[in-house]
Amino acid sequence: MFRIARRENFSPIFSMFDDFMKNTAVEEIKNVGENEIVSAMALDLVESAKEFRIIANLPGICKEDVKISLDKNQLIIEAIHKKEELSEKSVYHHRERFFGNYRRVIYLPDNVDKNGIKAKMDNGLLELVIQKAEEKPQTFISIE
Repeated sequence: MFRIARRENFSPIFSMFDDFMKNTAVEEIKNVGENEIVSAMALDLVESAKEFRIIANLPGICKEDVKISLDKNQLIIEAIHKKEELSEKSVYHHRERFFGNYRRVIYLPDNVDKNGIKAKMDNGLLELVIQKAEEKPQTFISIE
């Protein structure tokens, strides 16, 4: 069984972001093997008038070990933090750092340009910029 810890927001001001990230933890573990350990990387979601920005913490992970995919309205971020190999003479006495797979699924709203997603990674921070789509005016249908 997998456990992904998720902090609950204590302020109603965050309800907009809760809706945006709804059911994330459930989706993250849906397609994972039974003996596989998965962790959810910490991330921030920022909205401006023209775009959404997602900033994810991936310290110690190379951009070659990060995979970003889009499936309908789900943006999927996956990363592998490879375990460091020690020489035969070395032994760990204490180990806290996580090595393994990271995965987050973010539900995108309908008002994004799915072809306008850009990603860059620098110093362990993955930044995605998702442009908002132009709002289409409401159309009316005449009755014959």
